[in-house]
Amino acid sequence: MTVLTLQYPDSYEGRLKVIASTYNRKAMLAFKKACLEEAQLKTLGFVQDAILLRDAQHEYKRLLDLLNMLIPDTEGTSEVDRD
Repeated sequence: MTVLTLQYPDSYEGRLKVIASTYNRKAMLAFKKACLEEAQLKTLGFVQDAILLRDAQHEYKRLLDLLNMLIPDTEGTSEVDRD
């Protein structure tokens, strides 16, 4: 089961501290949408450089595939939960 977790760097302990977690589907879908929008905007920044653009497009596709596995658009279709 996928869980969305907010973490904060604890410089004293040298680790990430979990602040909050949720299994809320709406929160996960909003997170997925925000991540994909941010990645897409980053990709647009490389329009003038063909190599960097191709690399950013590849990374966007990889992120999209992973997020679709972890947070599918249709409830109950997670490939992760089936394994």
